[in-house]
Amino acid sequence: MYASVNWINAYLDPPASADEQAELLTRAGFPLEGREDVDGGDVRQDFEMASNRGDVGCHVGMAREIAAISGRALKPPKPSPQPTAGRADQFVTVINKAPKLCPLYTGRVIRGLRVGPSPKWLTDRLLAIGQIPRNNLVDISNFVLFELSSAEGHVRVEKVDLQLIIFVDVPEVTVQVTVPIDTVGSLLRKLG
Repeated sequence: MYASVNWINAYLDPPASADEQAELLTRAGFPLEGREDVDGGDVRQDFEMASNRGDVGCHVGMAREIAAISGRALKPPKPSPQPTAGRADQFVTVINKAPKLCPLYTGRVIRGLRVGPSPKWLTDRLLAIGQIPRNNLVDISNFVLFELSSAEGHVRVEKVDLQLIIFVDVPEVTVQVTVPIDTVGSLLRKLG
């Protein structure tokens, strides 16, 4: 996983150098696979992630590991959103028919958003880990994903006819596809 030294340090007191972060995370079982300097004086480091440690697959998670090993203080983000548009259940209904797959679904209605360019601090964070900024809504979703390992999505409530979200378990489906391909000698063959 690509990580920004500056981004990890936003959650550590005192901050750790790139070399310290690499050494501590490697010692914790997340070996450094590569590193490169990026614009703005940051360093992008690529750490191997363990499949059984999804809690470390984000900047706060890596900072937590570094803090635990080094005795640094962890400074987790402390969001304090203010209610602006009423309760989400006034605008949309959620029906969860797969609670084992999705035990918790949270939603928030935010009014007055305009799609546009992201602020510099946000584009800098994303560029530091090799992401391409798109717009403020996509970028903040990606920021939350890489900050907390928490995927989020957007639903434009005013564009949803039924204003209803339903979670269901879709059974495994096997699909056979026949795809024509060009091969050497321009022979047309079918795969399937």
